[in-house]
Amino acid sequence: MPTPAQATQLNRRRMLGVGAAVGLAGAAALTVGSGSAAAAAPAATGAQAAGRPAAHCHRRVPTDNISIQLYTLRDLLAKDLDGTLAGLAKIGFKKVENAGYQGLTAKQFRAALDRHGLRSTSGHNASITAPFDASAFAQVLHDARVVGQSYIDQSVVGVTGFTADGVQYLQTKAEWQQLCEALNRAGQAAHRAGLKFGLHNHFWEFLPLKDTPLVGSDILIAELDPRYVHFEVDIFWAHYGHHDPAQLVTFLQNRLPQFHVKDMRLLNGEPAPSSLLQTFTWTDPGKGIIDFARVFAAKTASPTVTEYIIERDDAGAAALTTAKVGFDFLKNIRF
Repeated sequence: MPTPAQATQLNRRRMLGVGAAVGLAGAAALTVGSGSAAAAAPAATGAQAAGRPAAHCHRRVPTDNISIQLYTLRDLLAKDLDGTLAGLAKIGFKKVENAGYQGLTAKQFRAALDRHGLRSTSGHNASITAPFDASAFAQVLHDARVVGQSYIDQSVVGVTGFTADGVQYLQTKAEWQQLCEALNRAGQAAHRAGLKFGLHNHFWEFLPLKDTPLVGSDILIAELDPRYVHFEVDIFWAHYGHHDPAQLVTFLQNRLPQFHVKDMRLLNGEPAPSSLLQTFTWTDPGKGIIDFARVFAAKTASPTVTEYIIERDDAGAAALTTAKVGFDFLKNIRF
């Protein structure tokens, strides 16, 4: 969780290091224009972010590309695995993203999904740190293949601990570069196993470092090999940490095959749900303040090559309602 000081740093910095990332990696490492131009350009709106007039917002999310992070349903799954999976299938889901295998073996978890016509195309299974442990990751890759995944993602990147003082994260450019070396090796190993390795963001990737104007996100973008490591952008946390997810999407383009579709609403005099969320909280997709059409439109490739993964951290007992609201929202949005 960010301390008040960390939250203030986020508000000040936004994405100050985007331009510096270009200098670090060179234009060949990036997919769109120059970082300084991306950082300085005025924000596009709606379809304009994808270079189309707003009157021509005809792209849609294919229902086969709608997924849900099972962390959203963790309470329900713990009580009734089959009933909850059946509920997702009834809504129309064909894909899910796992957050582990619910205490089952990979084979048992795959069987549970098969019973309900679901496939876990993605999973938050990786926990790579430096130095890279190839033997440990080999077992993770094996299990992901048993489950039938195409993607294997790392939920938490660059964190060294959580304390009463806030999130403890890598503090220097060299530490982030060492992590990138390990992540590149993990990506290569996943590629050899027929899987795609990606990174899911939170907010600390956008916090300042001690010895450089860059932030962790800049170093990840610059140092990671696009052939082997992709980005799974959590739009909620990118909105909080980066302040303009559409700019980040414009910058990453095809390095971003997965979205976490998570919405935010402002607190209206309500008690803060945690020390992290003092002014806002989570809400169902489409019910909050995030302009998802603008974010999705910033990616120029067809939506058919992107996974749109619903998530709400605090859905609790209403998680199947969140799943239904999110599925209908993604089915009907145009951009």
